[in-house]
Amino acid sequence: MTPLKPSTKFILFCSLLVTLTCVVMAWLAYSSISNTLVAKVLDRFRERSTNRMLSIDNMLHYNLVNTQVIAGDPLFCTPAPPAQKVAARLISYRNLFKIYLSISYFSNDGVLLADTSGLGIGQPVDPQSPPGKHWPQVLDGTFTHGAGHSRLLNADLIYVTRPVICPDEPKLRGAIVARINIWRLHALFPIAASGSESVAVHIDLFDDEGLLLYSNHHRTGIMKVFSDSQMRPEGKNIEVLANEDQIVSVARSMGTMDFKGSNWLLRFSVAREAAREEARILGLRIAITSLFIIAAATVLAYFFARRFVRPMMHHDPPK
Repeated sequence: MTPLKPSTKFILFCSLLVTLTCVVMAWLAYSSISNTLVAKVLDRFRERSTNRMLSIDNMLHYNLVNTQVIAGDPLFCTPAPPAQKVAARLISYRNLFKIYLSISYFSNDGVLLADTSGLGIGQPVDPQSPPGKHWPQVLDGTFTHGAGHSRLLNADLIYVTRPVICPDEPKLRGAIVARINIWRLHALFPIAASGSESVAVHIDLFDDEGLLLYSNHHRTGIMKVFSDSQMRPEGKNIEVLANEDQIVSVARSMGTMDFKGSNWLLRFSVAREAAREEARILGLRIAITSLFIIAAATVLAYFFARRFVRPMMHHDPPK
């Protein structure tokens, strides 16, 4: 095997030295930027999930106050109020608040006495609906809201309930049930402006029974129950879960003012690789730049070897 010439060794040594230097610098830059990007995503998730959960709590509190106002109307405490007059009063509240798909007045035994839609009068409360599942708790005020599908209205709804309590009457008159279309939750999650979100963030909202109420990526799963721990992680009120595949931030309802909270769960998640996309792009640019540097260093080493190294090996003075 023919030994390499000193000038060739010099060129290879310079090229290898520059290559190793570029590789180490590129790796350090990618690692540092990647960790910084992940940390920024975590911080942004904490802030966004907490703020969005507070918006949801505020929405529920607002509707609970509205329903309490309706339940406190003196009309419901008058002796045997006419059904038509009660329906007209409920319609006036629906037109005033402009958010409810329907408002109902039930007797204390769960029979529908009046409704803004005029449907189901005289029928018992749907036992599959959230109020029907928890009717005793509706009457004692411990169950105030829930989500489910209304077979009568053929819609996915958020139900808000308040009992009708009349002074000096030992027995409750009944309860007010206001219904909000589940799609109104979308207004609480504004779509990011073009270019304002660098990675695809998945947002999921679950109630306390695992029912998916909102999702920006899994629309077909809305109003279906999920029990997978990856979809509904357990833990603190606000937590960040980071593994090899995903970065996840979970915010739980903490309530607001006199509203104690819904026990709903808001989940922000993003693929770890997607969060590092900017670092990969920068790493590719560094790699391309490094190739140019290596090529330039090789050319310079070649000319330097021809100019100085080769004449020195032949004991010739440089020209």
